[in-house]
Amino acid sequence: MRRKLTGAALMLIAGIAAGHFSRIASLGVILPAAFFIRRTKSDRRDLAVFLLLFYVCGVLCLLSSDIAWAGGAEYNGSAVCPMEAEVLSAEPADKGIRMECRLLEYNGRKVPRLLRQKILLRCYAPVKKCWRLTGRRVCFYGRLSAPDSAGNPRCFDYRLYLRSRGISHIGTANAFRLRPSGGIHPLSFSKRRILGIRERFMARLSCDEETKGVVRGLLFGDTSAMDERIYEDFQSNGTAHVLAVSGLHIGVLYGVYRRLTRKRKSVPATAGLVFFLLFYGTMTLWSVSVTRAVLLILLVVLGDALDRRYDLLCALSLTAMLVLLHQPYALFGAGFQMSFLAVIFINFLTPALKRHVPEEAAAMLAVQGGMIPYTAYMFNYIPLLSLLCNVPIIFLLSIAVPAGLAALLLSVAAGTPGLPGEVFCGVVQMMTGCNRLLSQRGLFSVDVVSPPLALIAAIYLCVLFLVSETCSVRRHRGDRAFLRTAGVCILGVSLIFAAADRTPFDDACAVMVDVGQGDCLHIRTAAGADVLLDGGGRKEYNVGKKILKPYLLKNRHRQVNLALATHLHTDHYRGLKELKAVYPVRRTVLSGNAGQRIDLGNGETVEILWPVRRDDGVEDENRNSMIFRVTVRGIRILVTGDITGEGERMLMDRYRGTDALKCDVLKVAHHGSRYSSTREFLKAASPKIAVISVGRNTYGHPAEETLRRLKDCGARVFRTDRQGAVGIIATKNGLKVVTNRRGSG
Repeated sequence: MRRKLTGAALMLIAGIAAGHFSRIASLGVILPAAFFIRRTKSDRRDLAVFLLLFYVCGVLCLLSSDIAWAGGAEYNGSAVCPMEAEVLSAEPADKGIRMECRLLEYNGRKVPRLLRQKILLRCYAPVKKCWRLTGRRVCFYGRLSAPDSAGNPRCFDYRLYLRSRGISHIGTANAFRLRPSGGIHPLSFSKRRILGIRERFMARLSCDEETKGVVRGLLFGDTSAMDERIYEDFQSNGTAHVLAVSGLHIGVLYGVYRRLTRKRKSVPATAGLVFFLLFYGTMTLWSVSVTRAVLLILLVVLGDALDRRYDLLCALSLTAMLVLLHQPYALFGAGFQMSFLAVIFINFLTPALKRHVPEEAAAMLAVQGGMIPYTAYMFNYIPLLSLLCNVPIIFLLSIAVPAGLAALLLSVAAGTPGLPGEVFCGVVQMMTGCNRLLSQRGLFSVDVVSPPLALIAAIYLCVLFLVSETCSVRRHRGDRAFLRTAGVCILGVSLIFAAADRTPFDDACAVMVDVGQGDCLHIRTAAGADVLLDGGGRKEYNVGKKILKPYLLKNRHRQVNLALATHLHTDHYRGLKELKAVYPVRRTVLSGNAGQRIDLGNGETVEILWPVRRDDGVEDENRNSMIFRVTVRGIRILVTGDITGEGERMLMDRYRGTDALKCDVLKVAHHGSRYSSTREFLKAASPKIAVISVGRNTYGHPAEETLRRLKDCGARVFRTDRQGAVGIIATKNGLKVVTNRRGSG
């Protein structure tokens, strides 16, 4: 087998992925595989053992990482206590700073070296030049907790994202103090000095803050200070990759090195390149894309020094293995996936494409075309003019990066960015303007639902196999048996991806969406229509755009056929209003009277039970809250909005002697407020399932007495703040409830 490193990398990845999705299944594969290896021919046995060892290594790496996370379980949800930590990096945040720290002491006890967790600490004390904290020890009183996993199916998993960065806990503190120390670790001291150089360079640039935000992204991969609209322009044009320091940037450095050495060996020049790569990598805080690009260049330099032929695929495989052995969870980060996929497409597709187009265009086409399925799945949009937009942007980037690096070096040497700095800022402003012009507020970017993961896997595997050397040689030989075997393998891998892509929510007819402190019930009818009852909402956060739209697109819903709001309070209606601005909503209902019914087809309905007549004279909007009874797949769901105890009594008086309030599932009123869900009302409704849609709040929701009343009435209680989205599945034997997070109700 050629390129054994590639096989080893793939098996390491398979082991990590299998260990993440199922520990038992990942370990259970090993014994059958070992038995199969014993029966293989001796000439293939060594290779099979070699690959199996790397699979086992992947599983064990992930398990050891999980054991390390588990060692910090005692910190989860702890009370406020004294802690000490070493600052690894710090950046400004809203009303304070955000620091990545290594926990050294917890509640007066030293943390064992092997169990020192990396934490993300939010401190509300304003600090100027916070980069100076790097390497320092800080003492503070605070509380740590495990970050939340995804609240809704297939949506952004904050816990997994932080784990991909090696962070196990998040914490908050009102203030901190620096601990006097006799010395700082040399690496931390060097890092602080380098970050100081970066910040002084940024301060010396003569451009506005908006441009400086783009400069940070373009030169250092830090988009935290970028204007949101500018970043969205880059995204919608498919040019956001230039804001992640990667091969494009590092390639410029290597190009300068090759020109200086004229392809001859030069120890001083090579040492200078290595030093500057380490210097620049530290400035970018060693993101995955930077690490990958730097390692690839170092392998090129090493190959030149040893007179060994450079093989991009082998080098990429070794680089991936080094990254994953250090941090197995990096595999699940979008940065790792995009960075390595881009190089794979360049390696495989460019040779085939350059037969028809110039080499530079072939490489660009390979990356842009190859990334479309991934972008559609992960980010739910396709930039239609991506190739066209990348031509001027990459041309400007080829000017901006050398000018920016020259300005950086001049700033270090002479204390001013000088003319290169002026050129750099001017080119960055041109890039921003060009992006804005081509974007037209997302006119040429199309929102799409996430394609099936199995389809993406099949497309990628088929394309990469068809353009590979192996396929070309086997086709030339007429080896149909091998081609059939390859087809079966591709089908098998695609089926594995299909199984991994499924969630229990795919069978749910009703989902209480996790929107934080607010309500949102998603109904899926038998006819395939999508209905939203309320949409959550917050003044400081766009719930419609950032929660509801991703939830719908990632779960493959192309439109909302009907949206209803119980009442017009922010935490019920605002999300629907925001969603309508960015997503197809065919019909919206904001008011109605008791007795009205909306037919959803197949005997499924939404009935309005309250109010009898809207009273515009009342100040309390909750008094006008519409009460819905939804019938879907034979399940009756009572949606009570923010009705109060008084409203519940009026509702019972109106429907006394009928079963109108009887339900299988109760959406608990007013997020579990103590003033709602009276014993009499719960007796009238007699729900089997009670769902409380609630988030972090200062109102005491849900109240303990409400939880007791729900328990006493015999209902199983589920909460979105603890369990994330709650799905209701209709089965032959009754109701089945699924939640997106594990947790007690």
